Amino acid sequence: MTPTNEESSVQKGKKKQWRVKVPRLYKVAAEILTNHEDGKGSIRSLLYNAKHPNVRGIHALLCHTFQHDSDIRTFMRVSHLFKKHPTLSPNIARILLAEGLYGKKTLPGSSYPETAIREAIQFLHETKKVDISDQKNARPLTQVKWCRVNTLVTSMEDVVTLLKKEEWEESDLMTCTSYESFLERVKKLKPGSFIKDWHLPNVLALCLPTPMFDHSLVAERKLLFQDKASCLASEILSPKPGSNVIDACAAPGMKTLHLAALMQGKGKIYAVDRDGKRMETMKSIVSSSGAGHMVEFVNDDFIALDPGDRTVKYILVDPSCSGSGLRFREEQMKGETQFVDAVRLRKLCSFQEKLLLHALSFPKVKRVVYSTCSIHETENESVIERVLELSPDFIMEDIWRDTWERRGLEPLTQCIRTDPHSDLCNGFFVASLRRKRKSRACEESMKDEKL
Repeated sequence: MTPTNEESSVQKGKKKQWRVKVPRLYKVAAEILTNHEDGKGSIRSLLYNAKHPNVRGIHALLCHTFQHDSDIRTFMRVSHLFKKHPTLSPNIARILLAEGLYGKKTLPGSSYPETAIREAIQFLHETKKVDISDQKNARPLTQVKWCRVNTLVTSMEDVVTLLKKEEWEESDLMTCTSYESFLERVKKLKPGSFIKDWHLPNVLALCLPTPMFDHSLVAERKLLFQDKASCLASEILSPKPGSNVIDACAAPGMKTLHLAALMQGKGKIYAVDRDGKRMETMKSIVSSSGAGHMVEFVNDDFIALDPGDRTVKYILVDPSCSGSGLRFREEQMKGETQFVDAVRLRKLCSFQEKLLLHALSFPKVKRVVYSTCSIHETENESVIERVLELSPDFIMEDIWRDTWERRGLEPLTQCIRTDPHSDLCNGFFVASLRRKRKSRACEESMKDEKL
């Protein structure tokens, strides 16, 4: 059939739209959204890695997207968005709907995705199938953020003094009588107030009146935004100053920096990561945060490293995982059945086991800490059980039995878990494996055999 003039005009118009690019702000926001939901990093680290000049703008877009995620998904469904535009990227669509409905409320560009979303918004207004102004499903985004004082360049005392000079109000930790009362205090923090953490000596919970991207404490790397759960693995590994340590899956470098601080800037950390781009970002973060002198960057797969190094005493293994414990993802799944890709989980678990077994193969390693930001037993207790079956020289350490209530699933209660609802941080799992101490008689017997 020969196309009519009208059809030719529509086709030409569509071709012209395809040639117009989506503004980079929206593309970067959609990429961060995708990577975060794929478990490739926290929103904060992905924002930093993106190196876009408008960090505030992207952060606002992502906040709108997460806060109104339930409504945005409803809008996409009732407007038949993907039936009309099957090639449209779902996450570009979510970001653009967030902008058009809750952000600037305008999409002036002429790219194909922007045009499609404008049409969808107009359809929603005209048909009144859903009330766009209805905010009842909007999730309030907590402004309480965890951060760690970077003791490589400052002290808790100096940070608290500066915050108080800027009229921040400190909620007194000493008046909390229990962990539960501390959590209630965190929930009740008002904008412009903060409290020291109950468990970790250099961690603060801040209720931000506004984002702090440009604050001097953040710009000078004195205050590092790092979720409390993410701080646990390094704290539990607790390498002695002067030690040789491996951070096996190190990028973007926050745990590497924490290890460096715990070691008081003395010793050697091998920060290993196979992703070249993430490695460059990590180098920048670590070097600007006071740890460049003690960190050796290894751009390689940890499993490819020769385990013959007899100087390494501590290893942190925090591998890629499903990211199911991340709070943003948990909020998105609220009220929905969480579908877990079983094939992907099996692949992840196999990879995680290989990493952990390789860590335990270092001949002089004393302690290996394994952690994930996953809630799945398959990636946590099951990995530890299988690895211990193959590693008779190691046992589990009983972590913080008297101070941390949430334990690993039976029978591995020596491990710890964090719960997003109960602990007000990401969902995490941490296990510590220690080499068994051999008796002197056994060691002498082994020496005789070698002779």
